[in-house]
Amino acid sequence: VSTQSTGFNLMLLTKLLVFLFLVCCSKSQANPKDVAKSVIDQIIAFDQQHPEAGLFTLPLYGATIVYDGIWEAVEQFGLDYLSVLNKKLDTYLTNPNSTAYQVLHNITVPWGWDIGDSVGLFPIVYTDRIEYYNRHPDPSYNKATDLTLAIEVADKYVLLWPKNLRDGCIARDVGWPGEKSNGSTFVWSDDQYMGLTLLFRLALLLKNRDYSDIGTYLLSLFDKHLFDSKTGLYFHGYNDYDQVNSCCKWSRANGWAIFAHTEALLALKEYPNVETPAILKTFQAHAKAISSIVSNQGLLHEVVDQPSTFLETSSSSMLLFSLIKGVQNNWLDHDVYQPVIKKLWAGITSTVQPNGQVTGIVEGTGIGADVAFYQSRSTDYATSGPGLGAVVRAIVAYGSFQ
Repeated sequence: VSTQSTGFNLMLLTKLLVFLFLVCCSKSQANPKDVAKSVIDQIIAFDQQHPEAGLFTLPLYGATIVYDGIWEAVEQFGLDYLSVLNKKLDTYLTNPNSTAYQVLHNITVPWGWDIGDSVGLFPIVYTDRIEYYNRHPDPSYNKATDLTLAIEVADKYVLLWPKNLRDGCIARDVGWPGEKSNGSTFVWSDDQYMGLTLLFRLALLLKNRDYSDIGTYLLSLFDKHLFDSKTGLYFHGYNDYDQVNSCCKWSRANGWAIFAHTEALLALKEYPNVETPAILKTFQAHAKAISSIVSNQGLLHEVVDQPSTFLETSSSSMLLFSLIKGVQNNWLDHDVYQPVIKKLWAGITSTVQPNGQVTGIVEGTGIGADVAFYQSRSTDYATSGPGLGAVVRAIVAYGSFQ
């Protein structure tokens, strides 16, 4: 190979690296408000074209978190989605086939196979609305129906959930392949967020510490069964029948955990109790451990301690959101975590395409028996509903951090 051709190849490589660096830098320096609007607009547009995907369909848990993120974007950035939110929420309340309508009209809502996928979480979008209008009064808004819905679901569904371990931990009948059971013996990390967040939100909204006390006690049981103190990470599942954890530390299982602990700590800030020290300690240990394995690309791996698995966006967003809240509330050291926050922001914005679609969000995922199961999961945008809301929330949170 001639010296001239080698020099030419090196010049091309240098130009390519400079281009990639500039692209990366331009995305990481993007205005969070603009990024949020792009992502939200795409969710709404995609939902209009493909409603079957459920990206914006209540009461699905993924859509619930999308709504939650949009409420935060309206508050933080002043984005003009208020009419969209109100129309969607009001339509759902008055649809006779909806869970909300059934709750409000004393029609029995059957127990689901899990606590939060379609019942226990969705009322937070209505407590969001109450909080918004508490800050921005409007005589045309009456909170009574929204509040009744949230309290009814919390008191009659979440707090009366019938599937529990002997110690009271929220459980399911379904686990992972190869595991035996004699009933509701499986604990899922997902349920600590989906099942408890409404309690923490109501504690703050109603200034009722009972919801916080119950929620934090139940959260401590999830920590007991799922938190690996040796690594500082969370297993996806636990089976009380033979007292074993599932194989893997799935990315979004860890995302649900740190999300849930953030919600708990926000409630405990107002209503501290005997669980406060342990929950804070676990949050800090988890934040330290998972921050240490964020990839050079600024994202977590699908199985967080398995670098051979693909990079996953929603769990990275959950981590970013929670680290920001941790720093802002002095639960985490600013100087230690600011570089991690910046790194995650660069990684997450790199997944946002020019049309607002977000790549790398794993589809809804049950507990797997091996790493190969998690690695095989789809990251198609049409199946990204379970994680899209976390991206919106992270973007908005970063806007408040700058």
